[in-house]
Amino acid sequence: MKIELKQLTLQYFKGAENQQIDFSNRTEIRGANETGKTRLFDAFTFLLFGKNSEDQKEFSIKCLDANNMPLHRVDHSVTGILSIDGIEQKFERIYKEKWVKKRGEETAEFNGHETLFFINGVPFQLKDYQERVESILPESLFKQVTNPAFFNSMKWTDRREMLFEIAGKVTDQDVIATSKELKRFYESITGKSFEEFKRELAAKKVLLEKSKKDIPARIDEVCRAIVTDPDYTQVQADIDKHNARIIQIDSLLASDAEKFNKANIENQRKQNSIYDLRRQINELYFQDKSKAENANQELKERKDRLANNISNIKNDIAGLRDRLELLKKQKTDIENENNGLREKWNTINGSALTFDENEFICPACNRPFETEDIEAKKTELASNFNNEKVLKLAKITDTGKTNKAEIEKINEEITKLALQITGYSVNIDKYQEELAGIVIPETPEITPNPQIKVLQDEITITEGLIKPLAKMDNTELTEEKAEINVALDALKRALDVKTENEKHKERKQELIDSEKSLSQQIADIEKQEFQCEAFTRAKIDMIEDKVNSMFSLVKFKMFNSLINGGQEEICEALIRGVPYTDANAAARVQGGLDVIKTLSKHYNVYAPVFIDNRESTTEIPEMDCQVISLYVDPSKKELEITNN
Repeated sequence: MKIELKQLTLQYFKGAENQQIDFSNRTEIRGANETGKTRLFDAFTFLLFGKNSEDQKEFSIKCLDANNMPLHRVDHSVTGILSIDGIEQKFERIYKEKWVKKRGEETAEFNGHETLFFINGVPFQLKDYQERVESILPESLFKQVTNPAFFNSMKWTDRREMLFEIAGKVTDQDVIATSKELKRFYESITGKSFEEFKRELAAKKVLLEKSKKDIPARIDEVCRAIVTDPDYTQVQADIDKHNARIIQIDSLLASDAEKFNKANIENQRKQNSIYDLRRQINELYFQDKSKAENANQELKERKDRLANNISNIKNDIAGLRDRLELLKKQKTDIENENNGLREKWNTINGSALTFDENEFICPACNRPFETEDIEAKKTELASNFNNEKVLKLAKITDTGKTNKAEIEKINEEITKLALQITGYSVNIDKYQEELAGIVIPETPEITPNPQIKVLQDEITITEGLIKPLAKMDNTELTEEKAEINVALDALKRALDVKTENEKHKERKQELIDSEKSLSQQIADIEKQEFQCEAFTRAKIDMIEDKVNSMFSLVKFKMFNSLINGGQEEICEALIRGVPYTDANAAARVQGGLDVIKTLSKHYNVYAPVFIDNRESTTEIPEMDCQVISLYVDPSKKELEITNN
């Protein structure tokens, strides 16, 4: 893909109110400082990615007025025409202010900013705009192929990884293919990677050297532990003599101990007999105490039963009295009812039939009935009245009889309840009298058992038979035995000297043999380490040759040799043997362009390259992409653009 910048138009962008620049395949832009050279590069990166040429999102875009205040109500925009594989496309990014007029207000208020995006005049959302730009040239790749200084500003690890990606990594198989000796050595490593093998060798060597370093001190310690041999025959004779004396002392101590133990056993037997007699006394005492306490307990239980009986009878009497009151109330209610029935009976019995003359007039024609009809009607009414009167009186009489029978029944139950209450009251008096006659002593009266006195006398007799023990004084014998044992320990240690000396001599030889073995193992490992270093050096040379073959001017140092013989991974660019950071400005520009040529070729992406401070170098490599050179020229007070 080939990308060329054909035209940039700046509207109120970083001091340029209206500026249009046309570009060719080789464009030179000259001007004094602060005339806007870098602004063009900033405008290009802002158009595509919303950042300046130094990869900053936050930078000053707005133009300023005479008081150095931002201009308001103007749009800040960059429009660019790009040729992408020969097809021109127009991109536009507008940074504008938002002014909002609130309801009821006469003037609009500033309310922040917004950014608008257009491609070929068609509006785009930010995400879609970014995706379109990314599909043409990803931002990360854009920086690498447009800015000569960018690659060497990356982290060395990122540079190294990218170079390996472009050149292709050198494998262990590539290295062993160059040497039969390296191949034999590499194939001898089984079950692990080359790096694991090197780490394993280093770890083993550290352990072996540490073990070897400690051996001379341990040999010296063993030598100092070897002592002069004593006269072993005399030592054994002294041991036998001391052992014979200890046997004599033990015999004497055993005889005295036996006498003491016999007397002690007899005294212990008598003491046990006393303990048994005291136990019997305690049992008899507790039996007597238990009897007295049981008698008291029986009185308490009897008293509790009487009190409980009295309480129960009182509850029964209360219940009977409640029943009695209820019956009396029922009797009174029935008697009141009968009094009402008598009055009602007398009222009904004394009532007589009267006629209303209106009852004998025809309701239809309002004429009086015939005389014979009136008499018949009166006879019928009188008969019905008398019959109804007889029925009512008979019903009242029956109810009165029923109530009377109920009153007689209630009277019988009242009499019965009164007799029960009287009987219960008599029982309460009897129980209360019995309860008052029960007296419980505060302390149970214990009657001593005569057998206790007999047992106490027997204890007194037995205590008199116990004799005090006189312990034997064997202090001299025990002290003599202790002194002999100390001497025996010293003599036995003297016998052990021979055995210990032989062990120390054997250990000394073991340490000497171990030191020789460790030295040989370390030498074997160092030989393998030398082979590893040869393999590593060969691989380093191949890697650097492969990477550097891609560049004309720049060479990369991928490894650094350490004092301990190891190799440290790095990625340092060299320009004619000088590190990039130490090279002059011209060399850095030339080196950066050399890198861009390689990257563009690898990714097949050729984009506009902006060379800032172009005046620092007189020559640049031949480039297959568009080159825009920015020259500092103090004589040019305004930008001068030359298209070749």
